[in-house]
Amino acid sequence: MPRRLLLSLCCVWLGCAACAKDDAGDAGDGRASGKFKSFDARATGPADAFPGPGPVVPNGPEPDAAAPPSEVPAPVAHPTGCDAQRCRVRSLTPELAAFLAKEPDRLLAFEPGATAEDLATLRLATGLRRLELSHVDRPDLTRVPGAALVELRLGRTGLTDLAPLRAFSRLTHLVLFEAPFTDASPLEGLTALEVLDLSRCPNVRDFNFLPKLTRLTSLLLSGTAFSDAALLGGLTGLRELGLGHTQLAASGLDALSPLTGLSGLHLDGLAGLTDLSALAGLTGLRHLGLSDTGVRDLKPLAGLVELRTLKLTRAPVTDLSPDRKSVV
Repeated sequence: MPRRLLLSLCCVWLGCAACAKDDAGDAGDGRASGKFKSFDARATGPADAFPGPGPVVPNGPEPDAAAPPSEVPAPVAHPTGCDAQRCRVRSLTPELAAFLAKEPDRLLAFEPGATAEDLATLRLATGLRRLELSHVDRPDLTRVPGAALVELRLGRTGLTDLAPLRAFSRLTHLVLFEAPFTDASPLEGLTALEVLDLSRCPNVRDFNFLPKLTRLTSLLLSGTAFSDAALLGGLTGLRELGLGHTQLAASGLDALSPLTGLSGLHLDGLAGLTDLSALAGLTGLRHLGLSDTGVRDLKPLAGLVELRTLKLTRAPVTDLSPDRKSVV
């Protein structure tokens, strides 16, 4: 049994309230720090130890006068607002557009409060692959150059219409959390999607587009009205699935049995969930969230030998099983 998980489960045995306290105190990462000393390993000696026309190093070969000095890479100069991974701007300038054209995989993130005029500067961008408009109020997606776009982040944007997304057929990553739109059907044509985040989009009622997104590896539906797990049975490439605080019935978990590649499953907030038998076959699970559920017995998880993280905050667990062979 993994030591880390056993310690976590021991904490739960003492009381899940203690787990909640521990969750609040996890701010420190606990990593040990150390100091390393550097030194110059080059041997030195008096240059005039022996007479001659040039410097001589005792007990060593003469230096190669033709050898070029070691070259130190010049530090990369980033434009204002940019770091090694992203550029955060209010609007795009010609200079920054030229910089991004040379580094198209760098994320361009517009600041919250960017206006329609600010977004109009996107016309300067060519070959843009990664764009974030999160917290920008109702951005006009028709102004977004989507020909090369593979990642688009639109969290908390107030979007009500996803129809313009149909033009972004190359998208592999799409983030739409906390948006008020009701119709998600325009997503069905984005068949290249690998990551889709619809967390806390409560107005979506129809999820029939999901079976067409067969390349998904990460799907986050927590906080939505999702209720039919049968729609997910064909998404066998999923590695991460978030179904917490949805309308999924506990009996619907049986439909997840084909998803044997899952390594992360989040079921937090499913108050009606008490029986974990449907998860017994998901032997690749490494992270499982069961906080705020009705789970009391963990015996069905005995075969999940890869499990590393098990969240049980405020779950009424009463049986950690005295038979340690059945506890993971």
